[in-house]
Amino acid sequence: MSKYFQFVIIIFYTAFFVGGFFVAIGAAGMLHKPVRDTVVFMTIAVWLLCSFSVAGLMTDGWLLFREVRRPVREEEQRIRKCLDKIQERAGRPAKYSLRIQEEKGPNSFAIGPHTIVVTSGALEALADDELTAILAHGFGHLQTNDGTAAMAFACTDWLPGEIHFFSGKIGAFACRRSARYFLSLPARMSTVSGLIRSLIRSLILAVMTGWMGWRFHIFRYLLATIAFIMLTWIIRIVFRRLWLLNCRQSEYRQDEFVHGLGLGPELRKALLKIGAKSPGKINFLYLLASTHPLVPGRVRRLERLEAHRAPAG
Repeated sequence: MSKYFQFVIIIFYTAFFVGGFFVAIGAAGMLHKPVRDTVVFMTIAVWLLCSFSVAGLMTDGWLLFREVRRPVREEEQRIRKCLDKIQERAGRPAKYSLRIQEEKGPNSFAIGPHTIVVTSGALEALADDELTAILAHGFGHLQTNDGTAAMAFACTDWLPGEIHFFSGKIGAFACRRSARYFLSLPARMSTVSGLIRSLIRSLILAVMTGWMGWRFHIFRYLLATIAFIMLTWIIRIVFRRLWLLNCRQSEYRQDEFVHGLGLGPELRKALLKIGAKSPGKINFLYLLASTHPLVPGRVRRLERLEAHRAPAG
């Protein structure tokens, strides 16, 4: 899968969401004349520009609320020695900043345009060659702008995510209230007076709802809103699944990049140590919802690249 696929996902996600919004307000009769194509395209362009512009700020915000710190001198010297070796082999000088995350598990990841985060557990558990390998993996993510794309996708997904969250809360509240009302009907209608009160209340509610719908065109707005929310749910589910697929393929791609630098065996050893700390949930739902492939699968791929294992038939 191409490294540009992630940007295609972001562009189409934005286009479908913005297009659905204009279709919804048009169906509700809120537009007195058709929207020009230039307006739609400009809206998509501005949305994308904001998403990619905010990506750097989101990185700083994410780091601000995590247990992340700058490395002390000994840590920085060790990490930069590894990164210098990587840049020498790759022949690609890069600008990067280093952060240490206080976590016992060995791990390293790239975030944003130029930030590499290493856990304190990685510094303790990994040898220098293994540390170089997982840093090379993060270096590869920076080279293909995966961290920037991830933050841009998070910005693009923010408003659809909020719509998804609050509409779900409102729907759940309405369902609970409706269930409570209908379950209490037998008790209310057990007497003649209770039956009459319930019928009168229902009739008044139906008349008021019908009058407001006719007078203020509420039904049209309501149907357009519900249709837009349902469309947003579908679009978000589809594109988030595509994004997760892209993330997993990106991990494989960076593993191949590390192998190309001659650090495949070292990465394989580091992954086995990282995998030993993971819960190892192996099921279909995990594979669909995970941003990373299972460690055994990554190790097997590296073994095939190193010719220790025959290609999968």
